Amino acid sequence: AADLVVVIGSAEPTGLARLARTLVAIRDSTSAPVSVVVNRMRDSLGWSRRDIVGMVEGYIRADGIHFLPEDRPTTDRALVAGKSVVELGDSALRRAVAEVHDAVLAGRAAQRPPISR
Repeated sequence: AADLVVVIGSAEPTGLARLARTLVAIRDSTSAPVSVVVNRMRDSLGWSRRDIVGMVEGYIRADGIHFLPEDRPTTDRALVAGKSVVELGDSALRRAVAEVHDAVLAGRAAQRPPISR
């Protein structure tokens, strides 16, 4: 009974295989809009964003497909400081998280009618 499903998968081979299986399960079990977030994306893996978009679209019609970059320095600083990547200030990862928030969550909140009390 979800209003929105956000699926997060890792860009590594094992993560993409799990993402594919999850997308099949979701396709067969919900009519809610689905947004996909691919985490830890990096060029050294050998496939492009376009390749991954093609894979996702082979399983479902997603409302959006978003990518978070591999940013080990930022995640390590966050772990050591005990803070979120958002609290650390500007980074590629922080900007990507903000884009996902704006595209997925902020857009949905604007569509929702106000709660009457």
